[in-house]
Amino acid sequence: MLESPTNTQYLVRRVQAMIKQAYPKEQNLDLDDHHIENVLMWAAKRLTFLQDLTDSKLSFLWVRPNDFKLKTNAVLNRAFSVRSIYKRQVKWETEKVRRQKSAQICNFYENTTFSFKWPEV
Repeated sequence: MLESPTNTQYLVRRVQAMIKQAYPKEQNLDLDDHHIENVLMWAAKRLTFLQDLTDSKLSFLWVRPNDFKLKTNAVLNRAFSVRSIYKRQVKWETEKVRRQKSAQICNFYENTTFSFKWPEV
């Protein structure tokens, strides 16, 4: 049933309703369409019934931890700091290469003797 977009959307909506029914007290459910679609593709050859997706053993698929946002923010902050370190490193490496090339060019011209012959008239 996942071959057609219409059927996939129908299944996603159905699973969303089943999850809400199975976990009525949970406030932090992951009901994103893409997430459910990925879970459906994963479960297609593993499970027999859609109801199996709402089993308590698979609650980790739907129920996010309470501190999910805190962990996400910490991961994002870490990623941004790693990114800024990387950007500084790239900038430093680029500047280092630029200085080395400039020094090579200067050394080449300092150590090169040019011979120039005037054309005969």
